[in-house]
Amino acid sequence: MEFDYENVKMVDSEALARAPGGTLLRTGTPPLDEILSPGYVASPKGPQERQKAARGGGLVPGILHVLAGPQHLLSRVLMRLAVMAQLPPVDGGVGASRVFYVELNNFFDPYLVSRVAMEMERPLNPAGVLDRIDIARGFNWGQAVEIVGKALPAKVAPRSVVLVSGLTSLMDPSDAASFEGLREMVAGLKRCQQAAPVYMAATCPIADGSTYKPRGGHMLYHHAGVIVAVSGPRETRSGSTVTEWVLVRHVAFPERVLQCWDHAAAEKRATRKHAGARKGDLSTFRTLDDFTGRQRGGG
Repeated sequence: MEFDYENVKMVDSEALARAPGGTLLRTGTPPLDEILSPGYVASPKGPQERQKAARGGGLVPGILHVLAGPQHLLSRVLMRLAVMAQLPPVDGGVGASRVFYVELNNFFDPYLVSRVAMEMERPLNPAGVLDRIDIARGFNWGQAVEIVGKALPAKVAPRSVVLVSGLTSLMDPSDAASFEGLREMVAGLKRCQQAAPVYMAATCPIADGSTYKPRGGHMLYHHAGVIVAVSGPRETRSGSTVTEWVLVRHVAFPERVLQCWDHAAAEKRATRKHAGARKGDLSTFRTLDDFTGRQRGGG
């Protein structure tokens, strides 16, 4: 079934599941692709099931995807996405002719982008990838508003991808005038949407006092077609780390939660603790040499 959202013709989740691979733009970040996939399953699943779901998910054309959470983590997601966008549809990309990258966090790393390009299943030429990325940097709120509200819509054309790192990072929510600037930015993003099919994603910090709303108030919350909140990684009592991905809203899917665990840190810590206990721990030594740390035959 088709429906209109922000003057853009959209489809429901069943239609997305039946759509050809070129409809969605994979982000290249497995947890994000999985939570944005029609094949997402809430129940526990094995690695192969998760990989299959991730390969079927991604960004929908014509709407704004907001990723709210730690900016250093989400900036890496955007940089990988800038490379994925240039892949052909058969490999999860959209063959983007240009990637417009607005950098308001000062995290863009060309060396990381080059490494991502070379590590693809079908490696891309790093120089060619970087050449197709147009970067606009802003260092204060006024520059951010000027870039997103005016400069960006004038450049965007069909078959392009729009990525904004730190859309509201420079915003002061306590200043009422900041919301006038945000209104101008939202208007600029709407003009970008009219150049369909355009894929759009922006990162934002989490709003103060909230666990899932992006900084930008109701104006940004209601304009975004998709909102994903990321928390963590945080360390558990066992020493493992967990990162939580929450699909707050989507034009075709209900709210979803995905927890990604990393037990490697706990295992390394346990190994170091065990190695340290080999010397001086009466419960682990086997001989006097083990306990004292001496080598047989040594001086």
